Amino acid sequence: MGQPLFPQGDDFGTRFRNVLLFQRLRRPLALLTFALAVIGLLGSYVGLNALIGRDPNAAMTHPATAFCMMVVALGLYRYRIYHAPALLQRVLSSMTLTFLLTVIGLRALRYFFDLPISMRFIENNLGLGALGTDTALVLALLFMSALVRRRSAKLGLTFAVSAVVIILFAFVGLSFGKRLMEGQMAVTTLIGLVPASLGILSIFAHNRLLRVLLLSDPVGLRTRMMLATGFFVPWTGGLFLHHGVGVPDRAVPVESLLVSVTILSMAAVAVASGYNHEKSDQVRRRLSRALARMAVEDNLTGTLNRAGLMIELRNRWEHFQATGRNECVIILDLDHFKQINDQYGHDEGDRVLAAVGDILSPNLRRSDKIGRWGGEEFLILVSGLDRGSAVDLTERLRSAIARLPTFLARTASGDAAVYDVTGSFGVSFIEEGDMSASDAIKRADVALYSAKNAGRNQVAFRAKAAA
Repeated sequence: MGQPLFPQGDDFGTRFRNVLLFQRLRRPLALLTFALAVIGLLGSYVGLNALIGRDPNAAMTHPATAFCMMVVALGLYRYRIYHAPALLQRVLSSMTLTFLLTVIGLRALRYFFDLPISMRFIENNLGLGALGTDTALVLALLFMSALVRRRSAKLGLTFAVSAVVIILFAFVGLSFGKRLMEGQMAVTTLIGLVPASLGILSIFAHNRLLRVLLLSDPVGLRTRMMLATGFFVPWTGGLFLHHGVGVPDRAVPVESLLVSVTILSMAAVAVASGYNHEKSDQVRRRLSRALARMAVEDNLTGTLNRAGLMIELRNRWEHFQATGRNECVIILDLDHFKQINDQYGHDEGDRVLAAVGDILSPNLRRSDKIGRWGGEEFLILVSGLDRGSAVDLTERLRSAIARLPTFLARTASGDAAVYDVTGSFGVSFIEEGDMSASDAIKRADVALYSAKNAGRNQVAFRAKAAA
């Protein structure tokens, strides 16, 4: 309730709520990956991919692919940020990665060289020839991303993003009816790899480059819009040209490659633009906070200034009216402060004020507020205390000032002089029937003069006179 002293727009829960949501989606994404792996495996036996793509020769989800996706899902489900994965999980992931790298290595050797009969026998008997190169690469990159994330988050994110890039190429290729790599990724496999890659990316949600896509502020919204535009415009335009206008068949799927590269370029521009905007926005927010602080803080004592105190007084008054909670007002006036300024100069007076601000603040609660009300006057606002507790707190503050080390100064003639600092306090409460918090301040001011008239270095309380 009331007007805040400082801007609240930088609250973590507000700006980064999408980041937190993305991290919480890790387990649902893991379960979805596991379910899609099972569906893809079972669908291979009923021709699900053929029904989806209307192609009787459509690729099917390989059992090895389904198993690897299940291992990814298991790792994501059991992932903990501050705990290393279990030994069994690490061994299983390492063995699966070794298998995938073997597939990729055999595929590379077969592409560049004529494989020996023994290698071809191994590949054919293990059924590795049916496992698509793009599928094996995506899965290998996901496993490598998960395994190296603790040693190098940047390298882990690079592997995860590379997997997403290959998925994009496979998606564009399938939508154009073309193959961008040797083998063809099954539709069910592609669908299952999407939540798997998103789940891996959620591990790196706080990385600056990825985080800019998730921000809940205008920068994040603008970046997501640029990313969506950079994907849908080239993709839909390419589909129209390819299927609507028609293009001749080529040995190399040029259209698919160009659309994929265009999408990647637009995505890079969107992320880079969002990242730069976020950096500029951070500077703006930092300056905004500094200006807001300067507007309500006293630069000499580090406490609130009169403007900041007026905001707090208005908030306390509104809270008192809404809840009836005790709101205490304490005024402190330093004794004989004018003599300090006159005898030792205003620089010495400033030194005293700064020392008083430093000694009082640690003796107050976080909810209590203190500020410089006038030249040598401080106003302290305390909530939730009864009269006895408020007076006891004020006595502690008075004692803290009285215990300040003796000040050493020099007079105008150059002679050394020592002096002590004390303060007088007036205490009052906002009470029923008050027209505003100013009524409580007036009573505290009357109590302050009573303390001074009684000999200074004292605490006096003033309640509202009975009607």
